[in-house]
Amino acid sequence: MKSVNSPWNAGRAVGQKKPFTIEEARRLRHLLQAEDRNRDLALASVAFDSALRSCDVLALTWDRIIDTTPAIKTRVTVRQLKTGANVTFELSASTRDCLELLAARKGRGRYVFTGSHPDSPLSGRQYRRLVKKWARLLGLPVEDYSTHSLRRTKPAAVYKQTRDPEIARILLGQRSLMATHRYLGLGQEEALAKAREVVI
Repeated sequence: MKSVNSPWNAGRAVGQKKPFTIEEARRLRHLLQAEDRNRDLALASVAFDSALRSCDVLALTWDRIIDTTPAIKTRVTVRQLKTGANVTFELSASTRDCLELLAARKGRGRYVFTGSHPDSPLSGRQYRRLVKKWARLLGLPVEDYSTHSLRRTKPAAVYKQTRDPEIARILLGQRSLMATHRYLGLGQEEALAKAREVVI
């Protein structure tokens, strides 16, 4: 039993969660596809492509991502619930294919990702549980991953390739570069890399 003076986070893994690597993201998609988990495959794919916060991913409705045809759009713009600012992202061909597997659910105003009731969105709690399950499926330490891991995956990979934090900021839909640095841990990584070069 915990002492009343124990810190709230005693024994818990807290702090910033890891992004998935591009290889891990691809492997997860392959595993979900192999298991015919179409809803989960589409959810993970959209989360990776969009870099949206979990609340924005779960709030997506079909009228946001389909055109008048109705086909899945390549480029989507949504208003972020947290900031009220618009963010634009592109859905890859493979993500659009995943969404087409859910075509029977398409309907303007209906949520893309639903839980047990077709008219209600998947809950944040259900989404968090799914991410933990996916981390376990990949053989990763569950405590290191959360829904933020999916949001951070593509911006972190893009930053690693370009070393341009402004591109990562745009992808994340953040207003300040400082927030992007903190969110991706960029300052710390670069500081440690420079420190490694100095041997005393």
